[in-house]
Amino acid sequence: MTTSQNRFAAILLLALVTSMLMGCGGGGSHSSSSKNVARAREIATTRLTRSTLAIVGLGRKLLTKSTGIPGSRRVQLISRMLAPSSTRSVTTGYDSDLLLYYSLTVNPDSSGSELLFSDAARTIPAGSFIWGAPKWSGNVPNTYPAVIHVVYQILAGPYAQTSGTIDITLQDAAGIKSLISVTLSNAFGEKCSGDYVVDNNNFSSQNIYNLADGSVCTCSETEDTSGEIMCMLGWTDGSSGFVTVNPDGTTTATITDNDGGKVSGDVQPDGTNSIDFADGSTETNDDNTTSEDGSGDSSNQSLIARQKSKSIKRPTLRK
Repeated sequence: MTTSQNRFAAILLLALVTSMLMGCGGGGSHSSSSKNVARAREIATTRLTRSTLAIVGLGRKLLTKSTGIPGSRRVQLISRMLAPSSTRSVTTGYDSDLLLYYSLTVNPDSSGSELLFSDAARTIPAGSFIWGAPKWSGNVPNTYPAVIHVVYQILAGPYAQTSGTIDITLQDAAGIKSLISVTLSNAFGEKCSGDYVVDNNNFSSQNIYNLADGSVCTCSETEDTSGEIMCMLGWTDGSSGFVTVNPDGTTTATITDNDGGKVSGDVQPDGTNSIDFADGSTETNDDNTTSEDGSGDSSNQSLIARQKSKSIKRPTLRK
């Protein structure tokens, strides 16, 4: 074989080896990308589900038993003094859904506000819910259905930097049968819009989640007699999953992206999120503050603890 032929053979061999290495690397990158997509969507969907339920006052059904308030706690709080009055009412309390203190003001025309505070002395502002006078059926006071438009912003607590609107359609004076239309935006570029049909202590909803990665997810929620809330998720790219919110506020989730990447997670009421990956690795983060790409979280360094030891047994993923 001539020198030229040797050189050509060497080039062919180098090209072949390079191609094989790139192929292997590409596979690893693809797997990593698929895993990251599933992870980001688990974080985003559990956060949106938890925060939206807190805003409309329908999550954590153990609170319904402890407070004795049927239906939506948010609706009951806003509509408790709907009948026109000649006086202005001011009451204070603790918002168990948002974990914040409040001062509730209802004006003579039934417009009002729920001012939120971080401290029991109510000196540190933490947001508000503001609503106008109800729009009564036929413009006749105390005639139903009645519609109340609410604008809210949350500045502190587990759902800080969340804002949006709520439109409540009350079917009767009791306030336990209603339609709640909600919009929500947060600091992570995530959005939710949805409609909750509430009948006493049960509800169903249809929501649209817009995630920071640009994907759109539908969320269909139903509640069983035990107070467990099941959210079925579906993306336009073929990804799927579910989020389950238990009566005590704990949340579980399983997300499978369209490339097969799969994660399962357990979120505590305080936001502590434990994620299991199909490759045996795990992660713990704060669902309230971790962005979809893992950046922008001041607590990330102390909370994220990935373990990639191949010696541990691969966890069983939820089906």
